[in-house]
Amino acid sequence: MLHRKSTWYRKGIGLLVVCLISVLLSGCQSEDNVIEKHTALLKKDPSNHKSYFLRGFRYEELGEPQKALADYSKAIELDPQNDSYLVRRGLLHEKLEKPQQALEDYTKAIEISPQVADYYYNRGNVYLTLKERQKAIENFDEAIILDSSNADYFNNKGYACSLLKEYERAIKAFSSAILLAPDNPDFYYGRALAWYHQGNLEEANSDYDQVRALDPDYPYPLKSETDSDVPEP
Repeated sequence: MLHRKSTWYRKGIGLLVVCLISVLLSGCQSEDNVIEKHTALLKKDPSNHKSYFLRGFRYEELGEPQKALADYSKAIELDPQNDSYLVRRGLLHEKLEKPQQALEDYTKAIEISPQVADYYYNRGNVYLTLKERQKAIENFDEAIILDSSNADYFNNKGYACSLLKEYERAIKAFSSAILLAPDNPDFYYGRALAWYHQGNLEEANSDYDQVRALDPDYPYPLKSETDSDVPEP
């Protein structure tokens, strides 16, 4: 099945560490300590974009997405060239089921840092949500050019190709994902489904046997009497 989860690029990990340190320094007894700390810092310096971002991150952790969105937007207003801020807001827009806004954030992040593979991957996932499958494939291809070691890039490309009924391309993409992550049953399942819809039942069954070997409780069948349980690619 599709690994459609978008991701915060590795350079964002630096900000994530800052967030975690901020939580530790503030003390974890009260969930509002981080928010109180950065609210106080912002009173002293309203141009402190890092405090807006870190407070927003904490709001998101606490399940207050609208407050998080407001703080991310303020951080971006103060530091519009910070691609990590844009991607974090894009992820939140995805979570809030606002794909157009997420698309805009990822596109701006790509304009700032066009060498970051994950940004194209995230944008490809949004294009899948919008059912713009060819654009999704183009973005996954860009991600693969920049980083050919990420199995999810190939998997999501395979899924998008299957949606377009381009099963040969799908099989090739899933095969690349399997080479990179041979213990992931989802990748074999994606390829099995592509074989199945292509009419190659021998290869489909072989891949599905591997799915069951890796995960005996795998929730999706390859086929049923009516094929109603087979997820549409």
